[in-house]
Amino acid sequence: AARGSHAGALEALLLLGASPAHDAHLELSDPSVSEEVRVLLGAAVRQWRAARGGGDPLLAHLYLCGYDHQNFALINQLGNWLPNLETLAFRAPAYQHVWMLGAPQFSTFQRLHTLRIEGMPGYQTHASTEQIEQLTAAALSACPKLETLQMLHGTAFSRPPPIPRAGTAFRTLPPTLKYLAISDIVLDSGSLSVNSLEVLRLKNCGITI
Repeated sequence: AARGSHAGALEALLLLGASPAHDAHLELSDPSVSEEVRVLLGAAVRQWRAARGGGDPLLAHLYLCGYDHQNFALINQLGNWLPNLETLAFRAPAYQHVWMLGAPQFSTFQRLHTLRIEGMPGYQTHASTEQIEQLTAAALSACPKLETLQMLHGTAFSRPPPIPRAGTAFRTLPPTLKYLAISDIVLDSGSLSVNSLEVLRLKNCGITI
């Protein structure tokens, strides 16, 4: 296992690269998850591939937990860089600020079975229903073997506005999905399909009829 801020991230990544045959857990935490992390991970991936004679990195668990705007260019590359990922968790704070770039896109994660997306509000803003719908759709379409999905919106730090409604985000769930956790997102009547689920966890999710 390795974790660290940007200052120590490269050293941690190099250590992981020196043990390419081991399943590993990597956590990167810093006041901002930014372009720097994308560059560091890109460099590490190249090193891991070289250490394995061109084989894919064996990193299985990755958690990105910064507090700045999420770099969705990084998220979109992870499936190609790290095809052996089985669990992925990341914060997406204030991601509506980069919405002008279009809806987030993910590369395909062929082996991912657990995805956690959390911390979406900015300081005074929440994600919109459209953003919840598009982010969920992008995540589900990118993970053909997904079994666990956690969409944990959270609340803004100052003067929180009404929390977003789910809209159609959870109306059509893949048959592989067995565990769904949602927080701080209002569910409307008919907005949730539970046919394939074995576990459903709701926190601060008002349900309107």
